[in-house]
Amino acid sequence: EPVGEFIRPQQADQVALGYSTRRGAYEFTAEVYGKRAQNVVDYIDGADVVLNPRLETLLVQGEGRAYGLELFLRRSTGRLSGWASYTLSRAEQRFPVPPRAGAVSGGGVNGGRWYRSPFDKTHNLSLVGVWEWKPKWTVSSTFLFATGLPATLPESRYMLDGFLVAEYGARNGARLPAYHRLDLNFARTMGRGELQFGFLNLYNRFNAQALRVRQRVNDPLVTEAVQTSIFGLVPSINYVFRF
Repeated sequence: EPVGEFIRPQQADQVALGYSTRRGAYEFTAEVYGKRAQNVVDYIDGADVVLNPRLETLLVQGEGRAYGLELFLRRSTGRLSGWASYTLSRAEQRFPVPPRAGAVSGGGVNGGRWYRSPFDKTHNLSLVGVWEWKPKWTVSSTFLFATGLPATLPESRYMLDGFLVAEYGARNGARLPAYHRLDLNFARTMGRGELQFGFLNLYNRFNAQALRVRQRVNDPLVTEAVQTSIFGLVPSINYVFRF
């Protein structure tokens, strides 16, 4: 939602402290950071955005904070090169209701308490390796691991006029399963070009992009969680020509 009459511009202040060193073929960097933000935007509880022409009435503004540690190690020379990066972090936000709104004590989202940002990831790891296998041949691989994104899931249910109604828990109080995948690529130099054979998500991991809860079709009294995944194993072949 753009800034306007109802939405104030977001502002943030960030501080960081880092250390970097190089020893021969290896480079190491470490950094800690902290960030505070104002006028962060999120939806109110129970917001219905489908075909709603006035989304600004569904938004609330509050404050956010984020802090973490970032580590980076790289080897840049030799037949085997690559890097490893790891981030340990937390991102949170809070939306209390002003007293003039006449709401109950706390109010806002999640009772006005701090809760995980939609983009919060506790752990984020990347491993990249590049191996000069033989003349004109290069093999590279990438492994990614990240904590699953926060999600809001039902904690209980009750029957109302013959229908099961879900009672949702705290905003972003749960998480999707952890995300991880392995990519592998072979490249052969051919004159001014390069022929590449690749495999995205080599071990065919179906990572969760979303998770929703529904009643089972053949038994409405049974609730089931349905995971949405986009890609499994994806092979590819490319030719890159350099002018």
